[in-house]
Amino acid sequence: MSVSITRKGDGPKSPSVWESGVMPAQRWRVAFVDDHKITLEGLVNFFDREMPEVVVTVAVASVQQLLEHRDDIDVVLLDVELRDGSAPESNVAALAALGARVLLYTQVTSTVVIQRCVKAGAAGIVGKEEDPHVLVQAIREVAIGEPWLNAEWAAALTNDTTLMPNLSPREAEALQLYATGLPMKNVATAMGVAMDTVSTHLKHVREKYARIGRDARTKSELYVRAVEDGIVQPPAAR
Repeated sequence: MSVSITRKGDGPKSPSVWESGVMPAQRWRVAFVDDHKITLEGLVNFFDREMPEVVVTVAVASVQQLLEHRDDIDVVLLDVELRDGSAPESNVAALAALGARVLLYTQVTSTVVIQRCVKAGAAGIVGKEEDPHVLVQAIREVAIGEPWLNAEWAAALTNDTTLMPNLSPREAEALQLYATGLPMKNVATAMGVAMDTVSTHLKHVREKYARIGRDARTKSELYVRAVEDGIVQPPAAR
């Protein structure tokens, strides 16, 4: 799915709501990736009317479609949750590799997902629920190389505790013993509890990691999480 773009890149436009009506000298090439056709059409129409310094070059439903266009693009407005099954951070990395600045346009509230996207090269985040003038300002800032994070996201992404599970002391102890290789029976003996209690502790550990978007279903994943969070020391540090 793509949206037909009929606007003329350099033609005159009616005055912007946000601008004085004077055509800017700098023009930015912007692409939209969103698999909701109504959203795409709305974005194209809005920027045609309200942001004369933007030339919408591509409006498509997937990153793969955008890559096939091979247009020169300054900024990509990217929906984080596309229904084609693509990984958000992989999409960001592919677009950043083209030299485009990636602005996430999303309803996603998972800090882990957004953090992965930022690590992959995303330059900013705008919530789909935000006022349109916020999106306008975000694109302007990202286009000139500035990051764009509101105060809430900035705090979340710089606060490591948001990605840490709130384990009880006994849950952390069960994780430490089990992740280092002890069988369940030995963990129970070391903790002085029944095996069912250990199983319950580990169930809660897995659930708490899942709630913050960090896989911990298998024993090997539990070990990786325990090392990442300082509960278990890696072999080289022992």
